[in-house]
Amino acid sequence: MNFKLTTTQRNMLCVAAQREDRCIESSPDLRGSAARAIATKLIEAGLAREIRAKDGMPVWRHDKDGDRNYSLKLTASGIKIGLSKADVIQSSTNVRANSTSTPPREFSKLSQVMLMLSQEGGSTIKEVSKAMGWLPHTTRATLTGLRKRGIRIIRLTREGERGSSYRIEPSPGTSMAA
Repeated sequence: MNFKLTTTQRNMLCVAAQREDRCIESSPDLRGSAARAIATKLIEAGLAREIRAKDGMPVWRHDKDGDRNYSLKLTASGIKIGLSKADVIQSSTNVRANSTSTPPREFSKLSQVMLMLSQEGGSTIKEVSKAMGWLPHTTRATLTGLRKRGIRIIRLTREGERGSSYRIEPSPGTSMAA
């Protein structure tokens, strides 16, 4: 795959992969050119195709000349990415420690960080910053926020490497399957 999907695009694929009709729903925040740009990128990448919309399908485009509605439907590649993303999010929510606070929303950046930290070797500040597109101080603040939510994060040193990595310590009874 020689293209990079945004978080919004990955989340849309995940939601569509779980729908019975495998159609992509537009986010309420997306309008006009932003929605067209996402649709174009997904079609060009071969992850979705445009079909005529039937009753109950989310409409992405309306053809004013022919008075037709069109939907975006996942291709086999799009379904594969969407389903793998759903598994990733599910496993990251199983890692939570006992806490009275609410868990992070599905498909949020916080849940993605939790997934990275739940890996066996953990993740470094640099790895999380690069994956999320953040500066290092933002990543450190996110770790602090997770700790405030009651999630136990342990600091590890990797053999032969400089610096520390951080990992979510599983509480008894939680799954670390990632």
